[in-house]
Amino acid sequence: MKTALTIAGSDSIGGAGIQADLKAFASIGVHGCSAIACITAQNTSGIRRTIPVPIDMLRDQIEAVLEDAELGAVKTGAIYTAENCGLVADLFGGRGVPLVVDPVLVSTTGDSLSAEDLVSVLKKRLIPVCSLVTPNLSEARVLSGIEITDMDSLHRASEWLLSLGASGVLIKGLRQGERISDLLTMSDGTSRTFTSQLLRGGEFHGTGCILSALTAGYLALGNDLCTSVTKARGSLFEGMTRAYAPGKGMRIIDTVGVKLVDGEKAEILHRMVSLRHEIETRVDTRLLPEVGSNLGHSISAPEVEADVAGFTGRIVREGGRTRIAGCPQFGASKHIARIIISASRFDPGIRSAMNIKYDERNLRACTEAGLSASDFSRENEPPDVSSMDWGVARAIEQFGSVPDVIWDAGGPGKEPMIRVLGHDPSDVLDKVSRIARKLPGE
Repeated sequence: MKTALTIAGSDSIGGAGIQADLKAFASIGVHGCSAIACITAQNTSGIRRTIPVPIDMLRDQIEAVLEDAELGAVKTGAIYTAENCGLVADLFGGRGVPLVVDPVLVSTTGDSLSAEDLVSVLKKRLIPVCSLVTPNLSEARVLSGIEITDMDSLHRASEWLLSLGASGVLIKGLRQGERISDLLTMSDGTSRTFTSQLLRGGEFHGTGCILSALTAGYLALGNDLCTSVTKARGSLFEGMTRAYAPGKGMRIIDTVGVKLVDGEKAEILHRMVSLRHEIETRVDTRLLPEVGSNLGHSISAPEVEADVAGFTGRIVREGGRTRIAGCPQFGASKHIARIIISASRFDPGIRSAMNIKYDERNLRACTEAGLSASDFSRENEPPDVSSMDWGVARAIEQFGSVPDVIWDAGGPGKEPMIRVLGHDPSDVLDKVSRIARKLPGE
């Protein structure tokens, strides 16, 4: 079993810090070691008191682990003091072990988790030797001095932090309407934007701790940085959908319910990554809606949106060609997920779908390609139902089985759309290619 070390604060309510990190490690099959940097008296509503652990005691904890265990990765959380931060930088700066730094400055409840001089040492000593630093928006602003309000300022702050020497920067939490975007920038010049649907129902306790712990855990298992972040976000999202409230404040993420994204899910993510070039070369730009397209692939018997993988930034038209923006991630597309989940209830073999632009030309090409089709009218949609659940079920019931194509002409505030269904992404891409071949030449 691989081993990872967390150096962070103790959370008495158990939803963040050392306690959450160890549960996150265990949930993905990694043995967790710990070194406590500070002790907090806190619950889901706030922090009452924080006491830093003396530097010699922190050193003894870390060295005891290093003398006995072979570490696959290390993560830091609330280190609290500049002295403790410098110690960690000294101990791991040249060790060659992946180091994930969660620069905890303030808790989710708004309480301080850092001494005044910590920021300077983070920037000068710890961030320059880390594999990944994972600030939220407010932490990134404090560290970089850049006010982050949009994707442009998000990129500027990320590049500034990268210039400190980190191998990767993940800035989390840019809200854009009903969606949240995280930006991963790496020292090799590549970057990835991860976008997720905003989850309603209150605040969550320990999201940053758990995400950084899961990322470190996946690094310990031998994954590269982008894959580790992708898997960690998928696991975190699953845990958030199962969050519970043990107290009167924020909800706690169910890390026990966070599953190892391996087996079927890992195979799906790998397949989606490997299909990237094929999608970009085979999907005709004339089939792409203005809002962009997405291609989904589900696990067997999907039940919730987190069981369906899609691309975080959608499939878009860029410079006259098709381009995928983002990485494959479970829960990336609510629209595609609802289609696949609904269709699989009628035929468990249907596990993939893609939306393409609705117009008479494309609809005619579907027919000429020999694809079966059915439709639904939003005018007949009952109140208080999920549009996709109802619409897909209606089209399938009318046809008598799951057709190749389900379309609708839209309605007030609803864009018309054609959806291509299949057993897997390759099946869907074959059908989309058949449609493209029937389009008239330009």
